[in-house]
Amino acid sequence: MQFDDFWSKGISYLKNLLAKSGEDRGERIFISSWRADRGFLDEKFPIRNATDDHIECLSIHAGKTIDIPKTDMETLYSLWDEYIAGTVSKLEVVEKVPRTTYAIALMKYLKENAN
Repeated sequence: MQFDDFWSKGISYLKNLLAKSGEDRGERIFISSWRADRGFLDEKFPIRNATDDHIECLSIHAGKTIDIPKTDMETLYSLWDEYIAGTVSKLEVVEKVPRTTYAIALMKYLKENAN
């Protein structure tokens, strides 16, 4: 699947979930942090918004808004298979994708749920 198709499906999926959760912030969508070398971690973060250009999250510890741009997700998408296979390290991903913790968790979630 090409990235633009993946992104379009993922954003539509998130928008649908966000619409279903409504304005009740007690029903936010929470994404579990994940790493290829450790699996799912105990940390989770909420999704606040999804647009054609970015996904807006809240930071795990400080509750600050974190924007994950489409361009960063596209870069991660191009590295994903190698990251999963262990031929690209998390450090190599960090050098190319800012806010890697959030981007990796979102990629894992969208690949498993939206496509």
